[in-house]
Amino acid sequence: YNLTENSIVEISLLDILGKEITLFKSNQSSGKHELAINSNDLNLAKGMYFVKLKMNEEQKTIKLILR
Repeated sequence: YNLTENSIVEISLLDILGKEITLFKSNQSSGKHELAINSNDLNLAKGMYFVKLKMNEEQKTIKLILR
C-alpha cells in the first residue's frame, strides 16, 4: 500500500462470519509499505477472508482466498 502522507494505519483480517483480527496498527510515514500475512501463524482455515486497510479517515477492503 502507498501512503501519500503520514497516517495512522490499521490492517485487519475478517472471516466470512465477521470475526476480526487486527494484524497491525501503527503510525507510518508516507511512501510505499508492504505487509506479509502468514496463514500458518494465524491458524487460518482455507476459505474466503477480507483484508481491511484503514488509513486515517480512508478505508479499503480487498477479498483474499486461501487455498
